[in-house]
Amino acid sequence: MTYKYATQDKGLAKAVGTDLPISTKATKEICRTVKGKNVERARKILQDAAEKKKAIPYKTHNGDVGHKRGMGPGRYPIKASQHIMKIIDSAVANARFQGINTNNLIIKNILAQKGAETFKYGRQTRRRTKRTHVEVVLAEGAEKKGAAKKEEKKVEAKPAEKKETAKKEVVEKKTEPAVAEKKEVAEKPKTEPVKKEEQKPAVVEKKEVVKEEPKKESKTQDQKEKPEDKKQ
Repeated sequence: MTYKYATQDKGLAKAVGTDLPISTKATKEICRTVKGKNVERARKILQDAAEKKKAIPYKTHNGDVGHKRGMGPGRYPIKASQHIMKIIDSAVANARFQGINTNNLIIKNILAQKGAETFKYGRQTRRRTKRTHVEVVLAEGAEKKGAAKKEEKKVEAKPAEKKETAKKEVVEKKTEPAVAEKKEVAEKPKTEPVKKEEQKPAVVEKKEVVKEEPKKESKTQDQKEKPEDKKQ
């Protein structure tokens, strides 16, 4: 007999486990806890329950169930958690085969149905077995809030680094011309006084030459005139 899925939508990854030797009540509690969560998070919850690190809260079938720290009534359904993890892995493989992005899958639907109660061997009389059908449906979901926040922080940090590097480059560019100008200013006073000292003596010599020449000419003229006076 073929299994008929409760969810008939297309574009979804499905997997089913029929006649699993697990408790139907415990499976229902697990399905309530895992439904709507990301595949990775669901696997972490089931793995913690299988290793007795964190219990599964029991909200319906909690008669005579002991309380666990921080949640009230709860248990560690080891066998059921292990079987459900296998079905989730099978659904992820089906999604990969269909070409669905497996980076962020959510458990859209997961349900437990009671299977056939066959008889098994007992110590005095025969007993009925526990059989459960488990159906898992996966779909592409939105990104995790925590992961989205981390990515936003990284994106915001990169432009800030670029701005800092750009500021450093601008400061370096501004400082380099300033240093060059200071060097030029420091070098100019050394060269200018030397030029002035060289030019001043030259101008003074020319003036002296110009002044002395007319005096010599006047003396010669007087000397020439004096003999003439004597002759007269």
